[in-house]
Amino acid sequence: MKIVVTGLMAQYPFGGVIWDYIQYVLGFHALGHEVWYLEDSGVWPYDPVNFTYTEDCSQNVLYLNKIMTEFGFADRWIYRNGANGEFHGAGEGKARELLKSGDLLVDVSGAGCFRDYELTIGHKMFLDGDPMFTQIGLYDEAKKEHAERVRRIAFEQLLATTDPLPWNEPCLIVVHSTAESFAAAVGVEPVAIRGATSIEFLAQIVSSRQIDVMGDGDETVPDALAHELVHVVLADHFSRLPPPRWADEGMAVLFDSLLKQQRHNSDLQHAVKHGQTWSAGDLAALEDYPDSLGRQQVFYGQSAALVRWLLAEKGAATFLRFVDDSSTIGFSAALQDHYGLDAVADLEPAWRQGIPLEELVTTAGSLR
Repeated sequence: MKIVVTGLMAQYPFGGVIWDYIQYVLGFHALGHEVWYLEDSGVWPYDPVNFTYTEDCSQNVLYLNKIMTEFGFADRWIYRNGANGEFHGAGEGKARELLKSGDLLVDVSGAGCFRDYELTIGHKMFLDGDPMFTQIGLYDEAKKEHAERVRRIAFEQLLATTDPLPWNEPCLIVVHSTAESFAAAVGVEPVAIRGATSIEFLAQIVSSRQIDVMGDGDETVPDALAHELVHVVLADHFSRLPPPRWADEGMAVLFDSLLKQQRHNSDLQHAVKHGQTWSAGDLAALEDYPDSLGRQQVFYGQSAALVRWLLAEKGAATFLRFVDDSSTIGFSAALQDHYGLDAVADLEPAWRQGIPLEELVTTAGSLR
């Protein structure tokens, strides 16, 4: 068989990480298969010398080439730079060919980020790199405690409510262990999304809350849970009119893991470089998600960048008033009223300069 194995050997060039992934490449090869190593995590390369993320992947590529050559796979590896989307090793054409017409994809610990590929490979396998870690995470009490913590942080940071009352109608959280179960409940495969929220209102009062998330990853709690909980929390405030799509998703992305935020930011920076972002006015006017998966990822990244930037300008209280008014008097008028800014000319720094992602991670404190 033609087998594709994912990993993070170039991203994190350390001995333990190499062992974690190379064993699968060697094992399948020893069984007589044609094995390829594909590393596309969607994240900017990590520089272990300066302890930071960087656009320059040259050292990461050199290291990966050295490792793969030593193990006899000099021409059987592909690395994609999350900062600019460029491919190294066997190249982009080979990566797309393998994921389109290969026999088996072995996604080790969810290291692959397959956002813009034609993923029609014959079979897909998820390998849990931390035995029992995921299984222990299926214990509902852990998810319940985590969900309540995120709920309180979201209320405090976004709605300025430090001690939120329990909901009269609890939020039902359904964790799906298979893609088939998730698709049956939500209506779409867990490719572009790994979570979905359903909220119903009765006379501007929330009458039903439900979150469906995939629970097949390594995390103790599902990776999409915090993101979806933000949508549920915001529904308490936006009971009369829903928030604009960009604001709703932008605020939710702030509660994603740092890795997911970095992936969205990488997609955004790639779009900025190629002139593929929306203008502020066009972004605000989007009522639904873009059709293609690639454009959806840019939408998430650009929406989150705009939210971060506006929060950094005047804090969460002003931002909420702005979002409220934008639904009634329009985006441009509300922007002038609350920020004194022009929608087109003054918002470009939001996605060209940006705010460091670490500043608004939920565990870092208030949003000012």
